[in-house]
Amino acid sequence: MNHNQKDVSCYGNCDGSIEITGVENAKLPLKYQWSTGDSSNSIDNLCKGQYFVAIIDSNNCQVVDTFQISEPDEISIVIDTINDINQPFSGSISISTDTPNNYLYTWVGPCDFSSNKQDIDSLNCKGCYNLSVLDTITNCKKDTSICIKTISTNNVARAKKYIRVYPNPTRESFTIDFSIAEIEQANINIYDLAGKKIFESIKNSSVQLLKVKTENFKSGLYFIEIRLKNKIYNKKIVVIK
Repeated sequence: MNHNQKDVSCYGNCDGSIEITGVENAKLPLKYQWSTGDSSNSIDNLCKGQYFVAIIDSNNCQVVDTFQISEPDEISIVIDTINDINQPFSGSISISTDTPNNYLYTWVGPCDFSSNKQDIDSLNCKGCYNLSVLDTITNCKKDTSICIKTISTNNVARAKKYIRVYPNPTRESFTIDFSIAEIEQANINIYDLAGKKIFESIKNSSVQLLKVKTENFKSGLYFIEIRLKNKIYNKKIVVIK
């Protein structure tokens, strides 16, 4: 049995097709009985899956064949980090994909935001940011939406008496001192004035002094965000080079 087959173009589509172009040693005319219920020599608008056909010629001889329509893998978008707007910090969203070298990214969002970067930052408007990822090889696309919010200052706890940062200003390094704060675990993020995260670390119960080297920092003001389970502590550090 000779045939032409077209697999599904993109994940989740139903645009596959199968066409029977000839049956050896069969006497015309031919009757076709497809698993889809069709009775012509071709079927289309097929989703991923298995299809079979029975062909009966004028001598009542029958041949049966099975076909497998396949589809490409789905574009994988993994949300790595969502940072809500927490003044003076801007929001940011970072993602990862399975084959990023083949992809084009299109972001649109509140306040006329648009970007073609994989990760976006300096987000100053709460709301949902829509991402479209296009595979330049298969021309397949996947869309998703990621929302950020503005954290109310009522939810931000400031603990200047308990978490110390020194020396401030600094040149080569500084220390975040948790020794009298009685904090077991926290996520520490440091942002520049543009809201870009330049440092991150996780403090566990055994760490009381966290030393941060500033060799990759430029001169300027930086914001230290210390996230606990239900609190956020904010500090500032000035780096002088």
